Amino acid sequence: MVKLVGSHAATVCLLWASIVSVSQAVAQEKEVARAMALYGRGDLEGAVKVMHKTANKYNQNELWDILVKLEMEKCEAQWNDPGRALSMMVTRLIADAVDSIAGIAPSELDEKVRSNRVIYGDCLLACNEAALKSTSATASMLERILSVDTNPDSVVSEEALQSFTKAEAYFASHDYLPAKNLYLKALSQHPGYYQAALYAGDMYWHLNELDSAIHYLSKCTRWQPHLLEPRVYMIDALASNHEHKKAIDECINALTVYPSESVFLKLRDLLDRNGMELNRQRLLRGAMVNIPPGYSLPPVKFSKPSLIWSAYSRSVGAAGFSRYGIHTGLTGDVYHDYLELYAWKRMMAENPDAPELAQARAMEKEGVLDCYIMITQFHRDFYEQYHHFMSYHRERVIQFCRNHLVKVK
Repeated sequence: MVKLVGSHAATVCLLWASIVSVSQAVAQEKEVARAMALYGRGDLEGAVKVMHKTANKYNQNELWDILVKLEMEKCEAQWNDPGRALSMMVTRLIADAVDSIAGIAPSELDEKVRSNRVIYGDCLLACNEAALKSTSATASMLERILSVDTNPDSVVSEEALQSFTKAEAYFASHDYLPAKNLYLKALSQHPGYYQAALYAGDMYWHLNELDSAIHYLSKCTRWQPHLLEPRVYMIDALASNHEHKKAIDECINALTVYPSESVFLKLRDLLDRNGMELNRQRLLRGAMVNIPPGYSLPPVKFSKPSLIWSAYSRSVGAAGFSRYGIHTGLTGDVYHDYLELYAWKRMMAENPDAPELAQARAMEKEGVLDCYIMITQFHRDFYEQYHHFMSYHRERVIQFCRNHLVKVK
C-alpha cells in the first residue's frame, strides 16, 4: 500500500483536521458533515459521492484534499475485500488485452499506472480531477506517488529489510530515536539502501539534528536526482536550519524534478519570510488535450469549457504527436514538438485580449513562455513532455524561476 506521512491509521485525524479549515460557510459545513457521517458509519462510497459533489460545487483545495484521502481509503478497503479485488484484477487484464490488440506497447510509467489502477483507480481519477480544477497539494502528491515515483530499492538484503521494517514500526509510533538507529542499521547492512538513508535523514530532522539530516538527505539527492521526495525533505531541513537561500535554491531544483503543489507552497512561505513573493498565476483548467499513461482517452471531462479553453481543446488529436504528446518529428521548436505548448500557443493566438492570459503574454515577450507553462501551469497529464523538455532546457528553467517566478516585494 502507499505510504503517506506517518501511518495510514492517521487518516481519520487528517480528515477531521482538514475539515476545521473548510467549515466556514454553513451550507458547506453541513455537506462536509454529511460526508463525514457516512464515513463514520463505514459508507465510504457514499462519503466519496457527497464529497465529490461538494468539492466541485465550492472548488476549495481543502475539500479536494478530503475527497482524495477518502478515495484512497475506499480503494484500499475494496482491495482488502477478496471479491472486489478479483473483479479489479479482471478489469486490469481486460484493459491490457484491449491495448495489446490495438498494438499499444506500454511504457514503464504505463505499467506503473496500470498496476496502481488495479487498487487505486478511483483515487487516481479523483487526484487527476482535483489537480486540474484546484491546487490541492494532497492530490498533487498522491498522483505523483501513484503514477510517477519509482522505488530504487528493487533488491535489498533480508537482514537490512528486517531492520527497516522494525524502524517503520517505531516511526509509526512517533518514537524517532530507535527508528533512526534502525534505519541507520539497515543502511549499514545494505549500503546504498535509498529508503533507509532517506528516512534516517527524516528522523534526524524530527530529532532536530539538522546537520546530520542534511548529510543523509544530500546522499539521497545524489543517488536519485530524479526523485522529488528527498528534495522536499531537504527543503524542510535547510529551512529549519535557517539556511533560507539554500532552501529556496532547493525549491527551484525540486521544480525541475516535478512541479508539485507542495513545493510551490514551501517556496511561497520561504519567499514571504525573506521579503520576496511567488509570481505565479495558476490558471485552473477547462479542458485536457493530453492522455496520461494507462489511459486511452483523457480521463476527466469538462462540461462547459470557457472560451479560452475551448480553443486549447481543439488541439486534441493534432497530427504528428505520439500518445504522450511528443511530436514524432522533433524540430527543436518547442511549440511544434510538445502538444501542451502547441495547444497553449493556439489558445493564445485565438484569444489575444483574454485577461486570464496577460501573464502568459508577458512571459512570451520575455522569451520564456515555454518555461512558464511547463513549470507554473504543470499538470500530471503532460509529465512525459515536461520530463523530455527538462532534459534539454533545465538551466533555462532554473533561470526562469530565479528571474521571473521569484519576485522582490
